[in-house]
Amino acid sequence: PAGKEGEVMGDTKEDKPGASPVADPALENPTEWVDEPSPTGNTFGQWWSKNNPLGAKAPPSTPAGKESEAEGKEKEPKAPNATPDDSEADKREEDRFRDIIERWWANLMLSSAPAMENLQGNFSIAMSSARQAGAEAAQSARHMGEGAAHVAKRQADRAAGVAAMRAFRKQAAEWPGRFTMDQPLVETTVKVATWNLWWRHGSWEQRLLAIQSVLKEQKADIICLQEVWAEVGVDGRSQAQELADALGFHVTFDADNVKEGGLKLGNAILSRWPILSTSTKSLPAPKKGEGENEKRICLRADIDGPRGLLQVYTAHLNWKLHESAVRVAQLTEVCKFMEATRKPSSLSPVILCGDLNAVPDSDEIRMLVGKTKPAVDGMVLMDAWDVAGAGPGLTWDNVNPWAARELIPSRRLDYVFAGWPMEGGRGHVTSAALFGQEVIMTGDPSGEGMSSFRGFKGCVPSDHYGVVATVRY
Repeated sequence: PAGKEGEVMGDTKEDKPGASPVADPALENPTEWVDEPSPTGNTFGQWWSKNNPLGAKAPPSTPAGKESEAEGKEKEPKAPNATPDDSEADKREEDRFRDIIERWWANLMLSSAPAMENLQGNFSIAMSSARQAGAEAAQSARHMGEGAAHVAKRQADRAAGVAAMRAFRKQAAEWPGRFTMDQPLVETTVKVATWNLWWRHGSWEQRLLAIQSVLKEQKADIICLQEVWAEVGVDGRSQAQELADALGFHVTFDADNVKEGGLKLGNAILSRWPILSTSTKSLPAPKKGEGENEKRICLRADIDGPRGLLQVYTAHLNWKLHESAVRVAQLTEVCKFMEATRKPSSLSPVILCGDLNAVPDSDEIRMLVGKTKPAVDGMVLMDAWDVAGAGPGLTWDNVNPWAARELIPSRRLDYVFAGWPMEGGRGHVTSAALFGQEVIMTGDPSGEGMSSFRGFKGCVPSDHYGVVATVRY
C-alpha cells in the first residue's frame, strides 16, 4: 500500500546522509587513484559500472573514453507506483555506498594483486548469491502487481548492497592494518554510557533522583540502560522518558517483560541526537523445565549523529550463574540481529552495550571478542574496558551495599563494545571508566538503604556500576 514501503523494507525512517570523511590526504580526490589500473589491471570506473550493487549504473566519474561502457546499459523503467522520493533516496544511498567502496579500492591500490583479486572474488560471490535471492523475490511478487514488484526489486537491491559491504568488511578484517595504518586518526569522539538501573528495587524513588544526577555528570552523548521500568497505560510513568526529559535527550524504550501490577522491565537508549529508527529482538529463553523465561531483549537505535549514522544496540541477558549456555544462545541472536540490521552506508562501527551477566573469560564474551569461533562469521567486537580501562573494572562489586547482600562474587558484567575500527580509526576506544560508585545525596527522604551525612540522606544509585567509554567518531 502507498506509504508502507518503509515497513516492507524494514526501516521506519530513511537514514540521513552523513558527511563523508577524508581518510588520507593522498585520497582527498579518490578518482586520482581509482581511475588508474589496479594490480589486477582494471580501473575502479570499469569495475564499478559492471558491479554497482545499487543499480549497476555507470559511475558519476566514469573515466574519459569509458562512456561507451555506460551507454551500453539501458535504464530500468520506473515503476508506476514509484515516487520521486524513491528515486532520490536510492540515488543518495548509491552515492554514499560508492564513496565508501571507492576509498576502500584506493587503499587496496597500495596493496598487492592477490589482495585485490581476493577482494573482488569475495564481492562477486556475495553479489551472485544476493542477486539470485533478489530474482526469486521479484518472481514471487509478480502476481502482486507492478507496485509490489517494484518494492521487491528495491528489497533485492538493498540486500545485494548489504551483501557487498559485508564482503568488503570481511576483507578489511583480514588486512586490518591496510585500512587504518598511515591514515590520520579522527580526533572527534562520541561518549557512550551503559547502566543497569535495578528496576524498582530498593528505595527506587530516591534512586531515580540519584540516577538522574549521575547521568547529568557523565555528559554522555548516548546512554544505554537496562532494567528500566515503565507503568502500563498511556498515563503511566516511564523512567526512560523522565530521564530523557531531564537531560533534554531523545529516547526509545521497549520491553517484553510485564511484571505483576502492570510494570514493565525493559531496555532504553537515550541520545543527544535524533533517533531515526528502532527495532527490538526478543532473545531466546531456557528450554522448558530448564530455567525461567526472563523475557530478555536487544534494542536497536539508528542515531542521526553530526558526523554520520550511528547504530547502537543494548542487550540484557539472563542472570543466573549456571545459564552460560543460555547467554551464548542469546548473544548469538544479538549478533545475527546486528548483522541483519547493519546499514552498508554507515561509516562507523556498531556499538553494543549492556548488562550481559557474563565475566570476560566466559564462553559468551570470548565468542564476541574473537577468542573462540564467533557467532557470525567475521563479526568481532572490541571490549572498551580491555582497550582503554584500568584495573578490574568490577561493575558488580560487593563494596556496593546493594550488591553485597546478594552474596555473589564481585565481577565485571557490564560492557561497551565497538566494532573493528574503520576509516580514520572510527570506532577506536580512547577511554573507559566506571561511574555510579558514590553515595548521592538526594535531600532528606527516608527509605531502605539510605545513609546519612550532615542531616541529608543519600544512596548508591543502583546495584550495578555503569561504564562510560569515549570512541573515535
